[in-house]
Amino acid sequence: MPHHYSPSRSFSFRWPASWPNGLPTLGRSDFRSGREALYALAQHLKSTSLDQGKVLLPAWVPEGVQLPFSLAQWEIHYYNLDQNADPKWKEITQQLNNQHFDLVVLIHFFGQERNAKRMQNLLPAGSSLLEDWAHSYPHPQFRPPINGHSVLFSPTKIIGTTDGAWLIGPTIIKPTQKVDRQHYLFLFWQLLYLIGSTALQLNLPGRQWCKKLTGGAYARAYQYLLAGTNTPKALSKIGRWLIRHTPHNKVAEERMAQAAYYYEHLTQEKIRFLVKDNHLLHPLIGFPLWVDNPRHFSAYLQAHGIRGQTFTDRWWFIKEHNSSQYQSSKDLLEHHFLLPIQHRFTAQDLAYIVEVVNQYEGE
Repeated sequence: MPHHYSPSRSFSFRWPASWPNGLPTLGRSDFRSGREALYALAQHLKSTSLDQGKVLLPAWVPEGVQLPFSLAQWEIHYYNLDQNADPKWKEITQQLNNQHFDLVVLIHFFGQERNAKRMQNLLPAGSSLLEDWAHSYPHPQFRPPINGHSVLFSPTKIIGTTDGAWLIGPTIIKPTQKVDRQHYLFLFWQLLYLIGSTALQLNLPGRQWCKKLTGGAYARAYQYLLAGTNTPKALSKIGRWLIRHTPHNKVAEERMAQAAYYYEHLTQEKIRFLVKDNHLLHPLIGFPLWVDNPRHFSAYLQAHGIRGQTFTDRWWFIKEHNSSQYQSSKDLLEHHFLLPIQHRFTAQDLAYIVEVVNQYEGE
């Protein structure tokens, strides 16, 4: 059965043009991608310090966060997460007491707000906090950063745009690299991906061809993105146009409403929610679950035309002999699963997905 229910991004337009409500204008730097924004931030912080640069990342972390600091030649350390994707506070308190870090990264996994205030209160003088909101989207209730720390948004994970990332902090950091041939090739493949993805979601003719187009275009675009991590570029003109013509409030409201629907109607006892009702205050990238066997669960859903997400590929960088120190983080990597959230879903679509999940019998 074809995947009629997936989290893939697609075009969605509105007029007049605007930036998202809740997105700060002061202290905002616009980049092509989140990884390039992080590399620029790492270079900026190194330029203001005599040290090499030392960063503390969550043990379960994407390549797009780890690689920029590696390329900037920072010393990378990790902190553990509990099985709800929150920091293990006792352990991280001890780490921060034992050594100095120039930067600590707090990821708001799945788009759920983590306790940034608690993390900031743990930081000694000379340490900065970066909140990674790449799994969410700005909305009117978003609170801008305070006390000199930074926030990162990556709209390419949520909306139909070729590129874009917003780094919000005490200092505006301008991308230093000029556009080149690779940049235009990246935008070309991103556009092809979005065209194919939109055609699939609208059930246009040529479904198999569109599936091949989206898969191939995404892979090509990713290779160009990877190669440009350490050459930060500005948000492109086409990306700026696509973002500014996105129905921002609709994106945020529909994602929060769909997450609330899942929360209210899922009754499957073989899964556990990785979200709490008081965390349904921000748009989510997907509805997070803890599943005993995500591969089996995914295959079951795919047989019913439903495709979810897992964050496993290029999300673990701790050497095997040290992995036991971060077992609860490794458990998260191995057992999480995200049900799709997507702006084209109707009430009937959501009801169908919930019905299929509730009928899951396990292995």
